[in-house]
This record gives sequence, structure tokens and C-alpha cells, in this order.
Amino acid sequence: MELREFREFVKKLVLYHQPQRPPKIETINLWFEDLKHIASADIPAIYDVLKSSEYPYNLARAVLAVHNSSARNAGNGLWRPTDGDYRERDRFDAAKMCFESLSPDEQKRRMQDVLRQFNIHPHHMDSLKGIVRMMAIWNMADGRASRAGS
Repeated sequence: MELREFREFVKKLVLYHQPQRPPKIETINLWFEDLKHIASADIPAIYDVLKSSEYPYNLARAVLAVHNSSARNAGNGLWRPTDGDYRERDRFDAAKMCFESLSPDEQKRRMQDVLRQFNIHPHHMDSLKGIVRMMAIWNMADGRASRAGS
């Protein structure tokens, strides 16, 4: 992120919250030194979170907290997928289509291979079916051959 982007972000947040004492330009510049590593693309999501809460006493600390929690809590509405995430999704979707084109017996055999892979007793298949199915699909995506069929 660039300084002008950060100043615009602070200005927008100040206009929204209208605090009694807006930050001085020197303070904004100091905050920026701690925050300049944050990507410009992350700023809108951080703004949305800070807009919905009280105006923070220490804006830099609040921005870092939101930024760090968005990285840790993927899926909470703050996290934005990367190109690598999209590639993984596409790889999984392709393997899922291949898996679904297999006969029911072959699908079951591959799922049983996953149970063996993780040393899980077959009587747990019903309770773990969704997870086991997903792991069988990931095995296909990773190009792992089924032991029983190899």
C-alpha cells in the first residue's frame, strides 16, 4: 500500500465515524510506517470491519488486528482468495468430476483405500463418508494411484 492510499483510507474512516479528535497528519504518517506492508487489495475489507465497529483509539493497532485475523480466519468474509487458491479449487473440481464419473463400486473402493491410508476401521465409513470421499478426490487430484487397483 502507498501512503496516499492509507491517507485516503484514514480520511474515509474519519468521515464515517466523525471522532472528536481526528488524527494529525504526523500520526497518520507514523501509523503508515507500521502498515505499509499491507496490500492495497486488503484495505476495502479492513475498512468494512472498522466501519462496523467503534472508531479505534489506535488505528494502526486496529488495522493490524483486522489484517492478521483475516489471514488466520479464512472464510469469515474478510479473506480474499489468491490465484493459488483458485488453481487448487480448479484442480479439486477436475478430480471431483473424474471421481463422479467412476462406477459406484470404484468410488467405494477408492474411499476404502482412504480408510486404509489413515488406518481407520471400515465400520466408521458411514459417519466419515463426506470426509473420506473428499480425501479420495484429493488423492485423485494429487495423482495418487489407488493401492488396490495398482
